[in-house]
Amino acid sequence: MERILKNATLEPAPGFIYDVESINESLRPSTPMLPEPPVSPMIPPLRKNLEDQKRDKEFQISFNLPITEHLMQECTCEFVMPETKEIYVGKLQISEGYLTFESNEKKQCSLVLPLYTVQRVERLFSKTHAFALSIGNWHKMKLLFQINIPKTSIDKFCMVLRDNLKDQVHLMKSLKSFLSTCYSETLTDSKKEPKELSLGGLGLTFGFPGDAK
Repeated sequence: MERILKNATLEPAPGFIYDVESINESLRPSTPMLPEPPVSPMIPPLRKNLEDQKRDKEFQISFNLPITEHLMQECTCEFVMPETKEIYVGKLQISEGYLTFESNEKKQCSLVLPLYTVQRVERLFSKTHAFALSIGNWHKMKLLFQINIPKTSIDKFCMVLRDNLKDQVHLMKSLKSFLSTCYSETLTDSKKEPKELSLGGLGLTFGFPGDAK
């Protein structure tokens, strides 16, 4: 019995070539192991990524913006009210589809301007500030922002604003037809008269939110 086991374990089968070196060679990888690629410096660290997400979330909540909006540029400026000429010091911010401003005293002044309502942008030179940005919207209202930041930052802010405005062109084309369906537009157009007066607003048609009691 021992002889049979010995022959079965040590002697190869007929016609079988047993080569330890060839087997070891076949088990070796065909290509040398490459070191892991270094982390790209363009990939932000996890901490910075989380901070950006938190900042975007606060930005969206503060101005009631959709979650698709992200804070792209911001700068400190003075906002001049078009009618009263009152000046508010605050922060001008821009996202993919909106331009926002909020004064340092939050209850004083806050605005949200959809970029698809912008019809004209002028970069003005000011004696008291680095430069001024004049923005005209659909209703011919001019908003003036006086900004004091380095020229490189100014150029970057204007470049982002220009690119984002181009991305909103398709919405600008449909703005006129949409506004024609809004009853409030008849109040700003002296050439047109309201077709009918609404005594209760849309609530009479679609219902009022909340508990009537």
